[in-house]
Amino acid sequence: MSGCAGEAPLARPRSHTTPSADGVSIAYSVSGRGPVTLVFVHGWSCDRGYWREQIEAFRGDYRVVALDLAGHGQSGSGRSDWSIANFAADVTAVIRAVGARDVIVIGHSMGGPVAIETATRLPDRVRGVIGVDTMADFYGTPDMWATVERLRADFAPATRQFVRGAMFLPGSPPALADGIAQAMAQAQPAIALPMLEGLGGWFNERMPAAVAVIPAPIGFIMAGGGGGQLQRFRAARGERAVAGVVEVPEAGHFPQLEVPAIFNERLRAMLDGILDSGQHR
Repeated sequence: MSGCAGEAPLARPRSHTTPSADGVSIAYSVSGRGPVTLVFVHGWSCDRGYWREQIEAFRGDYRVVALDLAGHGQSGSGRSDWSIANFAADVTAVIRAVGARDVIVIGHSMGGPVAIETATRLPDRVRGVIGVDTMADFYGTPDMWATVERLRADFAPATRQFVRGAMFLPGSPPALADGIAQAMAQAQPAIALPMLEGLGGWFNERMPAAVAVIPAPIGFIMAGGGGGQLQRFRAARGERAVAGVVEVPEAGHFPQLEVPAIFNERLRAMLDGILDSGQHR
């Protein structure tokens, strides 16, 4: 359902910028049409281009917004506090800049906590949150802090090894896996390492309170894992709605790029479920 007969063709996504709460310039693209706005939030050391398959697939039925968090892509990097809260301020600024009032925020990996934190700031606008391969059991654990120290010692090669070894399946497309590992290894350690520290701190100190207060349903599309963190999430969420947990076992940590057709089908079904729940305007 890509629009009514006689409508003008959809324009290609256009790039814009808006200042975050601390003045850092945040780059974003917007395209499509519809009463509901999908806001796509990328993960650690990635950018909005990691949602390219979803931007194209969903802009016929929704207004689609994708942004580069501060320190990523085309956004500014003049910030000293690389916390989940400040990333949520980036997303909040973009939602306000585009005037979106009926929003579903979709966050991959580190973007999952950012999406949840955004929903605590805009409960009157966010009608649903979908986390994509997030809530990993790894977050906030001694294994995570040990990984941070390995990255600190020799960032680029350690990042390539970490991404290639932990984020893909043996059958994942080698060119895609190698390309993502190489791209993420080019991040600035002075930014990337504090981001990971902020992510671990959010899980240990903020997650239960954040998920408990969000009135909107929250769902997950998981490539695998996350069992312990999801149990913690459900315990903290209490009686509030959880819009399901579906799996994409065919892919590793980047299902939106590895198997976009399968991922998009499951994302569309989850969006339909959230919107059919009656908890949107």
